[in-house]
Amino acid sequence: MYGVTQRVLRLIFGNPIIAFTMMRDDLTAGLFAPVEVLLVEHDNGDGCTVAYNLPSAMVAAEDPAPLPAARALDNRLNALISGATGVPMPARKE
Repeated sequence: MYGVTQRVLRLIFGNPIIAFTMMRDDLTAGLFAPVEVLLVEHDNGDGCTVAYNLPSAMVAAEDPAPLPAARALDNRLNALISGATGVPMPARKE
């Protein structure tokens, strides 16, 4: 990309069963599954930053029905990121 010197990797992954659980009550929750993670190399090339949005932060505010499934997905995503980076992440209440 023009003017971008760092390496960037976009990961898209998910579990259809979790996505269907979120979408059961609100089909628009399908906009937030599968999950997307962005790895951005630091300017000095020493490591990277992991960027992602928690699914529960993105589900429709008018319909709280998909929130329990989205929060469960939050915890799975945090556990995955924590396992990959070694940085502990707090579990959210479901």
